[in-house]
Amino acid sequence: MDSAQAALASSLTAQFYEHEAASFSATRQQGWQGWELLLPYIAPLAKTRAAQGVPLRLIDLGCGNLRFETWLKGKLPQEAAFEALGVDRCLPLVAEGMGLEGVRTASFDLASLGPLPVEWQGNFDVAVCFGLIHHLPLASQRHALIERLSSLLAPGGVAAVACWRFMDDGRLSTKAQQVTLEARKRWPELVDSFGPKDWLLGWQGSTEVVRFCHHVDEEELDSLMGPVQERARFFADGSSGTLNRYVVFEP
Repeated sequence: MDSAQAALASSLTAQFYEHEAASFSATRQQGWQGWELLLPYIAPLAKTRAAQGVPLRLIDLGCGNLRFETWLKGKLPQEAAFEALGVDRCLPLVAEGMGLEGVRTASFDLASLGPLPVEWQGNFDVAVCFGLIHHLPLASQRHALIERLSSLLAPGGVAAVACWRFMDDGRLSTKAQQVTLEARKRWPELVDSFGPKDWLLGWQGSTEVVRFCHHVDEEELDSLMGPVQERARFFADGSSGTLNRYVVFEP
């Protein structure tokens, strides 16, 4: 896939979320099972910051409707406060979750390889990214995402990323194959440029709009984690308990 085809894939994904923001958000109101397993890494940082009289500083790349922030607010110790920055390019989706105290948002295209704002660098205790990495068409973009998460951390901070293992699920795998085959009629050059782990998916039985999805397998995940210090890796979520592959890491 070249840069022009990657831009088309990202554009289709952006159009998908713009079009389906309300219906997508309606199905994304609860916390993920895997988030519970992140608490042992986040809660101690929150307690330390509370003892210092300052809030935990969190950044969420690809924040969507801010449900992680809503979930986390109810899970942290009562004495712990947090300030969060949610980053996403889909403003209608972000708007679905606005209004939470201590949370601000910023619009940024995380598929671009441009630098993040200087004031974000090294300024957060926790940096997370859920439901985003599979939407990045190029390996260079996926590697840059991990490097960005690492660069955002203050000393002692921790990052977490979740990779959607949709092709390991029989139902989702079948849908991806069907939708991608059908989509070839509309975007033949794009689909013909796909690697063996690149797919398109629709939404709730419709393929009026589609999103690009890349399956990050274990071999690729090993490569992505090469430059950082891994602290934990585990499966969670979905009825199988294996729908997402999480990694907790630090610079």
